Amino acid sequence: MTKKSLSIITLGCPKNQVDSEKLASALSYSFIVEHEKEVADYVIINTCSFILPAKEETINTILDYIELKKQGLVEKIIITGCMAQLYKKDLLDNLPDIDMIFGLSEYDKLVENLTKNQNVNITNDRILSTPNHYAYLKIADGCDHSCSFCTIPMIRGPYKSIPMEDLINEAKNLAQKGVKELILIAQDTTYYGIDIYHKQKLPELLDTLASLNLFSWIRLLYTYPINFPMELIDVYNTHKSIVPYIHLPLQHSDDKILENMRRPFGQEAINNLIKILRTSIADLAIRTDFIAGYPLETNKEFNKLKNFIKEMNFERMGIFEYSIEENTPAALLPQHGDKLKIKRTQELMDLHAELSLSRNRSLIGKNLKVMIDDKLDDNLYEARSQWDVPEIDQVVFVNSNIQLQSGQIVDVYINDAGNFDLSGEVVNG
Repeated sequence: MTKKSLSIITLGCPKNQVDSEKLASALSYSFIVEHEKEVADYVIINTCSFILPAKEETINTILDYIELKKQGLVEKIIITGCMAQLYKKDLLDNLPDIDMIFGLSEYDKLVENLTKNQNVNITNDRILSTPNHYAYLKIADGCDHSCSFCTIPMIRGPYKSIPMEDLINEAKNLAQKGVKELILIAQDTTYYGIDIYHKQKLPELLDTLASLNLFSWIRLLYTYPINFPMELIDVYNTHKSIVPYIHLPLQHSDDKILENMRRPFGQEAINNLIKILRTSIADLAIRTDFIAGYPLETNKEFNKLKNFIKEMNFERMGIFEYSIEENTPAALLPQHGDKLKIKRTQELMDLHAELSLSRNRSLIGKNLKVMIDDKLDDNLYEARSQWDVPEIDQVVFVNSNIQLQSGQIVDVYINDAGNFDLSGEVVNG
């Protein structure tokens, strides 16, 4: 009997990607599974519900597939992920063309329903949705923090660390698939281990992964600033494979705003942490995230944030317009109008571009190690430096007369720079 085709469409963050990859593996025994295939017999949409634009993208994607189903191009539509967790009844009531819907704790049930297998066990095996040379390792799910603007604890529940031995085995499996760069993720990676080991175990986990000597690069994302484990510094300095890159989501710099956001640290603590990290880890790039237009943010607090960004000169930044999220404390506050939020968001993005261009121009005439991501043309490749996360940060365009492979690390002489990209030539020999 010919297997039916099944496509998994993943929306949202890399944490969703990992879930989709594990689902793909579990379903591959019964279906011909592909990621992001536009048309298939069965389509699973792994949804995102983090902020309003993500919700809108999710609904539009579902509606697109309902139209394909009406045209006879799709047989069944299955919804899972964060929106399925939060709005299961609403989706079923308003979109009857959805065939099945499963929350975040129902992946086993999803696989059981589609495969008719009563003994489902979703393992750590994965069919990657990323290119084979990099992959994400989700070390925990859920969140114990109570940030005023965030729905993640409501969606994904309390923090749940994945046992270290499971993560080591998963990492080994990824290396066997050809993964060269391993990227650690969770809602808060610094909290790892507290729920099951009763202490922060991220430094030990990172050290153990690097000691396997299986990956060219290991990268750490989503490190919450409060109670940052300083033991990480020694781990970074011990292993050359751990790239000097730390993702430190700050959201704001003003003490009053941070307090209302329920972020239990102030600007002085932030300054001290950044100073320690930058003086202790050579060539460190800090990526951070800020929210523009938070309800209590006056011109004074906004200008303070702008000055803080200039002073800190962060290597990488994500700027997000504040989004009202249902059932969050911040949603109950007096809100700024869309025009003001858009204006402030653009100001921060413009500032980021200005700082980034200056930094990139300073690299002209220097050699930079990069990892090749993709071939664009006969002699042109897209790559990333050690300071760049795939699909989020900057790219390096590389000219080379010799053939290069994805995942290969080469030295590049930088000869041009843009706001968020660099260009250069491979240094032969």
